[in-house]
Amino acid sequence: MPDVGAVELNEVVMQYTGLICFGETNWDQGSASDEPYVVLGTVSHQGPTAARSQIYEHVNAIQGRADMIEIYRGKPYGIALTARMMEHDEDDPDRTRQQWRRQSAQPRPRSRPRSVQSRHRLPH
Repeated sequence: MPDVGAVELNEVVMQYTGLICFGETNWDQGSASDEPYVVLGTVSHQGPTAARSQIYEHVNAIQGRADMIEIYRGKPYGIALTARMMEHDEDDPDRTRQQWRRQSAQPRPRSRPRSVQSRHRLPH
């Protein structure tokens, strides 16, 4: 394939489109099926985000549920994505989402890039 030169970067869209359960919990508070949900967290140049899917009712092994949540829209400058599927029996899904939002909003200590660190170790 020939070189076409520089390519303009347009916006990209990242979407959560649902889940597929490969198994079912062994002990599910006495119900015959699971009630999973997904918490999604991102960190990008636009800042941190947190989203939660709906609670999917009556999910058994080898079943799926379709959904549509836009996770990111923007230039492809890089993104960190975390997804966690949880069972709803005794947990508050909104509490989990709020915890992720608070944690991702906290500033993290930044280390110098490797090139800067190694440059200072070179002999004179």
